Amino acid sequence: MFDIESFPTPCDNFFPAAIPMGPSEVEDAVAPETPSARAAAAKRAEAERKREERAKRKADGVPDRRAVDSAVIGAIVTAAARRGHGRTISQTKSLAGLAISLQDLVGGAMQELVENRGIGQQQAKKALLVRLGLAR
Repeated sequence: MFDIESFPTPCDNFFPAAIPMGPSEVEDAVAPETPSARAAAAKRAEAERKREERAKRKADGVPDRRAVDSAVIGAIVTAAARRGHGRTISQTKSLAGLAISLQDLVGGAMQELVENRGIGQQQAKKALLVRLGLAR
């Protein structure tokens, strides 16, 4: 039969030692990228690009589009309330004949952007006119 004394022991180097791997070897040993991992990486890269774009616009003093949109909506609400459009709509059940002047819209939005949000007048004017499609 077998003699137990003839089996190798750990001191006989029966078990191989761990193979040292440097950082580049570990990166090479990683499993191939899955489609979902590629999509996630692309999403992270796009988010980083947008963050950098927003930071540059902020550093240049250009207001965020959401701030401009919010100012425009606020100006519409204020102008409609001043002109009594809500009461007119309630009474007539119609929007016919209702209007808000461009002067009221731009003036109210500029007031919000410049006075309330501290954006420079030139930057606010340009961003507002571009957002309204009145300039490039």
